[in-house]
Amino acid sequence: MELAALILSGIAIIVSVIFGIRQLKLGSDQHDLAARLGAIEEARRTEELDARARADLTARYEERPGHAGQPSYLFVVDNRGPARATVITFDITAIGQGDAPVLHAAPKLIPALDAGQQFTVPAVFWTGLADSVRVTLNWTDDAGPQTKDVVLSTFI
Repeated sequence: MELAALILSGIAIIVSVIFGIRQLKLGSDQHDLAARLGAIEEARRTEELDARARADLTARYEERPGHAGQPSYLFVVDNRGPARATVITFDITAIGQGDAPVLHAAPKLIPALDAGQQFTVPAVFWTGLADSVRVTLNWTDDAGPQTKDVVLSTFI
């Protein structure tokens, strides 16, 4: 009977040691997982803060009713991002054969566009235009200098 109790105690000690080792390993794995999750969360926060510091400029042509039933056209630059864009320049080049629409009295520099703000300038369309144009937008925001290319159709 004492032998059985001794064997049973030995088995209990072995099982306790095995479970203790396993708990230590699980604790270490949980610590590693928590560290990885913390790093991912920090990267997400940094990315979110960077996104808040960026303006998101885009361009488009817009058709409006004009005189005598003829449409008039505008070239529009929008700031869809949360940050202010400053020192904004743009360059419009035709893609393929034809010319790019001419902008009437367009400035060389747009001083600034706040979030949600837009800049418009009349555009002159005629036959013989290129099917599309590339607009290269350059600006500075809280994240630094930015550049974006937008391809626009002249069929509006």
